[in-house]
Amino acid sequence: MDKSLQVWKALLNNTSKEDLSSLVNLLAKIEFVELYTSNICQLHCKHCIMGDIDPKQQPLSLDEWLRVIDQFLNLGVKNFHLAGKEPFLEKNTFEILSYLSKIKSNKDIRYGLITNGLALNSNNINLLEKYDVDYLDFSLDGMKTGHEYLRGKNTFNKTIKAIKLSLNVLGWRKTFVSSAVYKDNINEVLEMIKTSNEFGARQFFIQPMVPYGRAIQLHDKIIDWEEFKALIISCKIALENQFEKGIGIIVYLPYSFAKKAVEESFDPVIETIDRLSNNGSPVISIGKSKMKLRLGLIPSAYWQSVVVTHDGYYTGACEMRSVQNYDEISVGNVRNATVEGLYSESIKSISNLYEILASYEEWAKIHLESV
Repeated sequence: MDKSLQVWKALLNNTSKEDLSSLVNLLAKIEFVELYTSNICQLHCKHCIMGDIDPKQQPLSLDEWLRVIDQFLNLGVKNFHLAGKEPFLEKNTFEILSYLSKIKSNKDIRYGLITNGLALNSNNINLLEKYDVDYLDFSLDGMKTGHEYLRGKNTFNKTIKAIKLSLNVLGWRKTFVSSAVYKDNINEVLEMIKTSNEFGARQFFIQPMVPYGRAIQLHDKIIDWEEFKALIISCKIALENQFEKGIGIIVYLPYSFAKKAVEESFDPVIETIDRLSNNGSPVISIGKSKMKLRLGLIPSAYWQSVVVTHDGYYTGACEMRSVQNYDEISVGNVRNATVEGLYSESIKSISNLYEILASYEEWAKIHLESV
């Protein structure tokens, strides 16, 4: 059974704090690491999760990054995601990818990166092909109006051009298109998927915009569960007969949405839970296409996923990097401690999931009141 689902079901059964802590410790294993290799960007997106937060230290050097990667590998980590603000603007990004590609010749690992696409060109896309990246994920938030409201004028067509370049060099299996959904672009999402599919894109990821970082100022743009549910239903209907070659859509439901979906027995979510409960695939086939729901029923921070900031702070989720005191709420810094030591320390910080979920409930309440 899926690890998060095991913990969630234990919560439903009112498992004691001590037994729940023991279960988390038993299941804990880092599955996914985000390396924030860059703290620079050519855009000033209204919803940037890193916002205008000041860095606390100098960026990690290449040698420091490689040492950190080695330590994660020693813990059995197989999935690395390069992110930050814009990874293509940081020269160490390509050195790190080169290093990972050498490791990949001997170990089963997977790695890729997310980009706004503006700095992509024939030279660096060929490097990505050379370094055998598993995916390149583009941020495209709807059609021109919805996308450029968040990311600025004259960005939409440049991102489209970059996606086409990636499709031409890396192919559709390695080219993803991701969208943050908010009130002004929710009606553009399906059109964006169809338009992107017309020039070859077949892999998509959608999630609701969340009020972190600069997006705190966009409370009136945050969608509620009913709006997002309607979008999921519309996507499901479209998948049944509108994509001749078939596409894949991954939909992320944050905690507040996943909880509501379960409470009202929303069919796609219940089907996903049933599949995971029986060790099945969460991927739902719809016509020639596929939909996969990622349910944020249990926070994965620290016991399943980790973020290392550009200046070395070890945190559990990107949201933790969205606050000014991210250095204080982190477990520590990789410059001063080993990854193994930070991992051990981090597990202690999630020993009481009841308190953590209570804080999520409070966030959900604030979130709903702001909509």
